[in-house]
Amino acid sequence: MTLNEIRDRLSSLPTIMGISNELLIIRQLMDVDTNEFIENEEGFYAVLNDIEESHYSDFVDITKENEGEFITFHNWLKKIKSDLKLGINDNIIETFRLNSDEIERLMSNGIPKLSGVQTP
Repeated sequence: MTLNEIRDRLSSLPTIMGISNELLIIRQLMDVDTNEFIENEEGFYAVLNDIEESHYSDFVDITKENEGEFITFHNWLKKIKSDLKLGINDNIIETFRLNSDEIERLMSNGIPKLSGVQTP
């Protein structure tokens, strides 16, 4: 799948697309040839922003079963930011580092501002 195909798919989804769609888009994005990100940085950032916006609104659906994929995506974003010298916002990257234990703690404490993540 190409970056533009992912963008087209995102345009047909609601802003808060749900965890299953986030994971699908993340898997597809991680399979795109990274040269596309360099050639179409604006499109790449648009995809990241869409995923991040949904994820930030839907993070309570992270479970032990799916948290590993988000951590993998977090690590992948850090790596391609460094390897490709892309200007990916660190706040976007950090949105994907949350695990289910941290979410449970946040929920029990009234969800304070997340460390490293800007709140709206």
